Amino acid sequence: QERGSKMKIDVFGSGGIPSGSSSGSCSGNDGDNDDRDQIPEALRTVLSHMDERNTKLHSANARLEADQSKLEVNLKMVRSKNSILIGERDSMTKSLREAERKATLLEEEKDMVQKG
Repeated sequence: QERGSKMKIDVFGSGGIPSGSSSGSCSGNDGDNDDRDQIPEALRTVLSHMDERNTKLHSANARLEADQSKLEVNLKMVRSKNSILIGERDSMTKSLREAERKATLLEEEKDMVQKG
């Protein structure tokens, strides 16, 4: 509003041009006054649209942040399950190696008994 006063424009339409100010380069025609009266309304419209856009963006941002939080929780769950599965795989691999080693020992023992 301060800038509007310096420019001799009442941005919020509370009384036209501030008192004591000359019309400057304006010729004083009715057309100039109509144009000057449209400026505050145009600015209000622009600000209103900006506020609407800002509200929509904040809303979209809040939704995205909520989605991100949910995805982060899901990621942690998947990583936890993955860690469990890796542990199970490693345990099964170890058990398989032990079973193969025992099978080899039993085969060797069987061969020794047969040759015996």
